[in-house]
Amino acid sequence: MAEIIEKVTGKVKTTAKKVGKKATELASTTKQTVLLQTKNMELGKKMKLLGECYYAFVRAEGTAHEEEAKLAECLSAVDALKAEVADLKRVIAIAKGNIACPKCGEYVSPSKETCPKCKSSLEHIAVTPKK
Repeated sequence: MAEIIEKVTGKVKTTAKKVGKKATELASTTKQTVLLQTKNMELGKKMKLLGECYYAFVRAEGTAHEEEAKLAECLSAVDALKAEVADLKRVIAIAKGNIACPKCGEYVSPSKETCPKCKSSLEHIAVTPKK
């Protein structure tokens, strides 16, 4: 009887560890997804500001040098946010077990045979199953 209880206890502990690990992975992915949404909203605001800066630059509402400096600052901010968004998308895709297309870099489910973006074959990519 003690042997059965020990065996069951061992199985429960193993299952609990697996569930805990999955919960941690899910929490991490959720956190990254929320951060991605926040960065996308911030990017939208910066893009709007970029449009306003460009309009002012074209209309030369200040001195040309001032407007050019504002435009360059807006462009740099947008570039930085776009890089952050791309990094977050990559981290989330990898956490979900997706693979990168060797041709275009798009992250795709390992169950796909072709990349939905560039249509290249993904059959030759070896997929290591998640543990």
